[in-house]
Amino acid sequence: MCFFFVAELPFELFASLLRADRNALAKPSPSSRPAPPSPCCCCPPMAGTSLSAERVAELKEAWILIAGDDKASLSAKQVYKVYRALGMAPTDFEHRAYFARMKPTNGKVEVQEFIEVMDDVHVSSLANDKLHEAFHIFDKKRREYFDIDDLRRVMRSLGEDLTTDQLKDVLLEVDSQGDLKINRDEFDDMMAI
Repeated sequence: MCFFFVAELPFELFASLLRADRNALAKPSPSSRPAPPSPCCCCPPMAGTSLSAERVAELKEAWILIAGDDKASLSAKQVYKVYRALGMAPTDFEHRAYFARMKPTNGKVEVQEFIEVMDDVHVSSLANDKLHEAFHIFDKKRREYFDIDDLRRVMRSLGEDLTTDQLKDVLLEVDSQGDLKINRDEFDDMMAI
């Protein structure tokens, strides 16, 4: 059932736009995307990865730069050096979280585990980009919030001509501050539902 149901109006289209089609943002199932080609002749393809073969090769190249070969295991400190070699600058918190997700054995991880976590980071980044795009459909003036006029504009573009009271009801469903403005945090919270 639509989260934005207001007095007999069809909000399916509005809800899917606001939610930026959460299914499209979720990590695609392995069956819905083909495995990319193998980055080299000796490595099997990364089944279920959203990373391109070139990106997998780049991740392995950075790994080899620090480890010497792609068979070596690396410690947390060495994995951080791999991030830096890739031009990444994760915070200490992010680094610890990523490393824990790699399921280290005796304090070290393998390249495959590293690539899998980097794939998840990539998917999260894409989802965040999609959320950002969806938010800016409403926040056309780049004020970091959208209001009743922005909502009216988007709804009219979708063929829905809502009354002011109906638009207020829709906004109040998401607006945790009661100011009839939806900021990015409120939008993100709504998207997480």
